[in-house]
Amino acid sequence: MTDIQGKILEFIVDWKAGRGFSPTVREISAAFGWKTTANVQQHLHRMQRDGLVARQAGMARTLIATQAGVQQLEQARREVTA
Repeated sequence: MTDIQGKILEFIVDWKAGRGFSPTVREISAAFGWKTTANVQQHLHRMQRDGLVARQAGMARTLIATQAGVQQLEQARREVTA
């Protein structure tokens, strides 16, 4: 997981925990100050390929962090605080 992928994953987890539903690609893009959603789409595609996130094609707000993604995120957080 790259640094930016970790930040995106953390954003997804925190958003869903705070609101009860997943962020949209546009909301992720806006949170990172990106003018286009292409960057988010590329990162999400790679993250999905690597098993960090999952989503249902063609449906809004179905983006979730997988168990593997959450475990990697927790490990990265522990490494930062250690």
